[in-house]
This record gives sequence, C-alpha cells and structure tokens, in this order.
Amino acid sequence: MSAPVRVLIPVGFGFNCEDETAAAFRMVGAEVDLVHLTDLFAGRAPRPIPGYQVLALVGGFSYGDHVASGFVAATRIRAHLEAELAALLAGGGRVLGICNGFQVLVRLGLLPGPEAGPADFLPRAALVGNDRLGYRDAWVRLGADPGSTCVF
Repeated sequence: MSAPVRVLIPVGFGFNCEDETAAAFRMVGAEVDLVHLTDLFAGRAPRPIPGYQVLALVGGFSYGDHVASGFVAATRIRAHLEAELAALLAGGGRVLGICNGFQVLVRLGLLPGPEAGPADFLPRAALVGNDRLGYRDAWVRLGADPGSTCVF
C-alpha cells in the first residue's frame, strides 16, 4: 500500500475555506496539515514544503486585498518561500489555487508558468477589474482541455 498524499494548506491573514478544502482532501485519503503563514515563513511546519505533494492555496481576501488581489500574499510568499516552492515543483509537487489562492498563484508567476523549464516566479498574466460592477450569478459550462498537462 502506498503512503497517503501529503497536502499543505496555508492559513491566516484573510484566507478562508481551509476547513472545507482540508475535508475534501481527507475524503480522498490525503494527510492534511493546516499551517499559519507566519509559521511557514519561520520554518515551523511539520515538514519542509518539498516534503508535501500538494500545496493548496485557498480562497478569501489575503491581507485584505485592498492593495491588489493576492499581491501582498504573493509578495510575502515569494520573499520567504520561493526556494522551497521551487523545490516542491521541481520534485513533481502540485499547486492548487482556489479563488484568492488562484490570484496569489498568478501574482507569483506560477499561473501561467513558463513554457518550459523550472518555475521562475515571473508573472506572465495580469489581474484586472471586472468589466461590470457588482456580482454575477450565472451557470457556466466548463470542459477539460485534452492538451493540458494540468492534473486537476
């Protein structure tokens, strides 16, 4: 029997839905560690980041997002954890960004990442305001891209 997949979910500073995300990963047999970003920055996680197979950045409004969506979280993560994230990715680890976590990954330069080679943490996309005011509640059809290398 193989060892369970280890998942790291950073928490704190306005992130939310970490409990639901952890529950979903546990439902499929993963071991999940929820670790405050401050502890990650200080190296106080149960294991080094490259010791996980998945890093899941959850939703919310990290650092209030009053500067720009995901910008402050991405800047702090890059400053403190870039080498560990690069090692996680180089070792075949996966990163999932949900809602605000997606915004953080775009600001980190991991979505989209480089066409080839290791992660270089250079942003290649911009996040801009919506083309209309307010929220939109509508059904959207999604489909898998057969040419994508994404495992999710």
